Amino acid sequence: MREKGITKVQLASTLNIHEKEVRPIPDPHHTTKLSTLERMLVILGKGIELQITTQ
Repeated sequence: MREKGITKVQLASTLNIHEKEVRPIPDPHHTTKLSTLERMLVILGKGIELQITTQ
């Protein structure tokens, strides 16, 4: 968010959610929906990549 210069209020507005819902999103222990996280990352010019490997 800092890199893009976007505040939590601006991000919440873009996601059409309340700012209180944006605050915990970066917390890895918060149960943020993957779809919400993906929308946030797209706005920030980022994405999600999942890789499954064998051990």
